Amino acid sequence: MMALYKYRGDYAIAAVFSGELIKKWSYVAKEVTIPLPISAERRAERGFNQTEGLLKLANIPFTTQLKREHTEKQSKKTRRERIDQEQYFFVEERDTVASKEVLLIDDIYTTGATLHLAAEALMKSGAKSVSSITIFR
Repeated sequence: MMALYKYRGDYAIAAVFSGELIKKWSYVAKEVTIPLPISAERRAERGFNQTEGLLKLANIPFTTQLKREHTEKQSKKTRRERIDQEQYFFVEERDTVASKEVLLIDDIYTTGATLHLAAEALMKSGAKSVSSITIFR
């Protein structure tokens, strides 16, 4: 189901997930909510960031100060390649996260490598703490 939304932009399917996302978010909400970014190349392919779309449908406020360099698709990598990746996230405006509790939102959790790298970039930019919610595992 997530693939229909993620790769075809089927917002009717996304509405199914938004209620659950609202429940999880309200339980663990932090000072700053950040959807895991996709690269500019992926955004051009899909036309949108699927996680941002879910947050918009759920009316959850978020910032997009975490950015991502273009890399090979995660689905094309082995488990070991995902875990051994170099850092490809960076924070555009550090003041957005400095000394704040941050909540990362992602659509799919496979190895946790993507969330780990994103959290690492946020902590190096001064975040007080980083938590995460994923919709699928």
